[in-house]
Amino acid sequence: MSPEALLGFCVLVLFAGNETTTNLLGNLLLCFDEHPEVVERLRQNRVLVSGAIEEALRYSSPVKTLPRVTTTETVLGDQRIGPDQFIVVWLGSANRDEAEFPDPDRFDMEREPGYGSQSPDAHTQANARLCAEAKRGCYTKPRKPSSQL
Repeated sequence: MSPEALLGFCVLVLFAGNETTTNLLGNLLLCFDEHPEVVERLRQNRVLVSGAIEEALRYSSPVKTLPRVTTTETVLGDQRIGPDQFIVVWLGSANRDEAEFPDPDRFDMEREPGYGSQSPDAHTQANARLCAEAKRGCYTKPRKPSSQL
């Protein structure tokens, strides 16, 4: 592997494996802070954890945009896009698409997954999802501070 390819791979692992997981966990905590009733439901029913992670990926995606360059001519809606065109996929907007998600501005951990699991960046989000799933034990009630034991 050339030094350039190795460097590129290291950057990919840094962003795909670390930043997205960090952002997902941070966004998930913000969702929980904004919706304390969700936390209580998770404490009562851990089966909902996967849905909460999926919904956090949609509601506050760790990846907001994906810059890309088209390789061939394509048509999106009624818009023709030629080859070698710079485009930006706006995942944050797609994840709030009213045609895809009823009441898209509501955090609903029992919602059917949509764009978050079908996005062009699904492999990156899948990594974040798996890392979050590995930490499922963190959804228990907080321990008392040692001064209260």
